[in-house]
Amino acid sequence: MAKKDRSKKTCEKEYDRMFFDSEYQWCWWCGRDCMQKPKWWHGPWMVERAHIVNKPRKRDRRVAVLLCSMCHKRSHGMRFPECTDTFGPPTIEQMLAIKWAFDPLFYSNQTMQMCSVRRLPQPESPPPEVMKEYLTRRRYPDPVIHEDEDDED
Repeated sequence: MAKKDRSKKTCEKEYDRMFFDSEYQWCWWCGRDCMQKPKWWHGPWMVERAHIVNKPRKRDRRVAVLLCSMCHKRSHGMRFPECTDTFGPPTIEQMLAIKWAFDPLFYSNQTMQMCSVRRLPQPESPPPEVMKEYLTRRRYPDPVIHEDEDDED
């Protein structure tokens, strides 16, 4: 499904423009956008690129998802006692699923596997409590029919 044979320069340009070129310019995990900063959050607030895999770390849209500042930091293990979300941060399995749902043209098992030191797990849908929270802010994208990722990227 993903475009093949991209130059490094092209990959970096797509990565840099990911937020602006995406149809979904909000956190793909919780649904918050740049204007929905929690009242208790005192740091910078934005929608950020978060790497699904990073060994080696690449400026490549095919290995990243969009997360708000809080979900991104929580995915790296930071804890926020003020956070009232009833769900945890996305796992790698769940980031694969949201990548598939929100950015299908840039979903590439092959590219992600090249940037991972372990075998990629199967995508896992977000749990019901995440979906419930997300749907209070956004509509989830319609399902996309994907070709067999084992044969094509």
